[in-house]
Amino acid sequence: MKDNERDILRKTILKLLSKGAVRYTVLEKKVCASGYTFATTNTFEPQLRYLLCNGYIERISRGVYQITPKGEKLFGVLPDQQPIKFGLPARNLE
Repeated sequence: MKDNERDILRKTILKLLSKGAVRYTVLEKKVCASGYTFATTNTFEPQLRYLLCNGYIERISRGVYQITPKGEKLFGVLPDQQPIKFGLPARNLE
């Protein structure tokens, strides 16, 4: 996984958690449905684990996660996500 892809997944997870506590299954579904081709269950789980082990998020009950103050700082530092671009640039048909 490339560094920018990893950062995008981490920022997506933190963004979802910044709105309040979220259940694991809801978090996984929203991250995997974010539109990024690299956002899969197999790439989501290690990034969630990284954020949890390093204190950026915390598990408040079984399967429920929330962002920590340390995670809010990381969220502010991670680069903004780039829009998804599909296909070739549009041609001028005039």
